[in-house]
Amino acid sequence: MIALEYTTKRFPEDVDILAGKIGVEVEHGIELYSHIPKAITLLPAKGFFITHDAYVGPQIEAFIHHTEDIIDIESKTDEKEEMVLPLNPPIFEYLYKHSVFGMTNKRKATWVEPSSFWLESQYKKSLFVYLLYCGMRYVTQKNNYQEALVGQQFVRQTITAIKRFLFGFTKISEEYDSGKHWYDLFIGVEEELVKEMLILPDCDESYNSCIDALWTP
Repeated sequence: MIALEYTTKRFPEDVDILAGKIGVEVEHGIELYSHIPKAITLLPAKGFFITHDAYVGPQIEAFIHHTEDIIDIESKTDEKEEMVLPLNPPIFEYLYKHSVFGMTNKRKATWVEPSSFWLESQYKKSLFVYLLYCGMRYVTQKNNYQEALVGQQFVRQTITAIKRFLFGFTKISEEYDSGKHWYDLFIGVEEELVKEMLILPDCDESYNSCIDALWTP
């Protein structure tokens, strides 16, 4: 796990913080969204805030980085990320293609900059947001990854597709690429159709063949 670095992003002092909201910077300050589909549509590539219970930010970061390691997003992302936070040089290489998290002036708000891997499409962007909420249930000392994963309803209800995605099949086949969010694409879809819908990305010819790797650090 990588400790959160401090970012210069400041959460407005006059805004009440309720856990589980997405905060998007706007000209006059910040807009908070609890309606996930609306928040996903408005997420900027430059980053956003997520609010949570006090001191939960590092758990969210650990969960996302663990997920990105399972997927092996380095093999599925073509270009390196431009670093914008004052991170320590030893971890530059790791974070080139991983999402970046930063502490703010509020212990209940974390700044998030998703890897470009998650910004390539609406289904990935929406899945990333769902996984952030899963991270709020993750306890690193317990290593309860699977428990945290199924704790979010949109993930739990599409778990077959989630597991295939974690095995490396991260691309939607062209005939099913409708621009929908993850939940709308996979709710109620049977396993055989999930296999048709999720395929290996063009840049990757391998997949994770060890199921134990899904649940271990």
